[in-house]
Amino acid sequence: MGNNGNGKRQSIFDIRVFCVGSKPLLMNQWGEEKMVKDIIFKERGVPDTTTPLPDRAKLTIFRDGDDQISLPTEQISSSLCEAGCDIPLKGKVNLSKAGGKVSKIPSFMDILDGEFVRLLLPDGTPAMDKDWRYDVRRVILKDGGTSCAVRAKFMHWAFIINVRVDLSKVPGLTLETVRKLFDEAGNSKGVGGFRKAFGRFVVADGGWLVTTVDPSTIVRPKAPAILMAAPKGRDVVQAA
Repeated sequence: MGNNGNGKRQSIFDIRVFCVGSKPLLMNQWGEEKMVKDIIFKERGVPDTTTPLPDRAKLTIFRDGDDQISLPTEQISSSLCEAGCDIPLKGKVNLSKAGGKVSKIPSFMDILDGEFVRLLLPDGTPAMDKDWRYDVRRVILKDGGTSCAVRAKFMHWAFIINVRVDLSKVPGLTLETVRKLFDEAGNSKGVGGFRKAFGRFVVADGGWLVTTVDPSTIVRPKAPAILMAAPKGRDVVQAA
């Protein structure tokens, strides 16, 4: 870490990461329309043979508020937390445990992009509906039965995610460790459906940009003054 100009060690950084899929991506969105269809056919006890396969697959695509094909940042966050199980800090202490369910990562990393990031092609252009095909495969259910999963598959894909990290939150944490975390998430965890064989990614060459953040520029929410007024007859001891 460098010096921030005030004699203090720089600990807060913004990182822009451009990741490219190394394995095809299977979408696994289960929105309201697909949910209703699945419930109807499950209650009938028969498979859905009326909806064309491409139409069924299209229902599995994640879309943002602008109806653009996207990836949920929650999936990327989960992938990072799972990868933390294989990233040591000191000795035998890892960033995560219990399969990523218990993790230090949310304490030092914030995703700046909101709920979704736009799904891209490797050349950086937005992924479009013409860029996917449907995928059909047999899946084993929790009750031991089998079913047919129909999902949208992107053979070529990418995404950009922006995160803010505060290295002071976890002793021994470095930018090199954060980079290893992204590498491990892409190589062994991935995103989307059927991640044992799909959804893997790599950080592209030139796809890792780190910039410093001045803590004084970070905007925090302000409490409404009317709600923070001291009750009558009370002395204010501290206000911040």
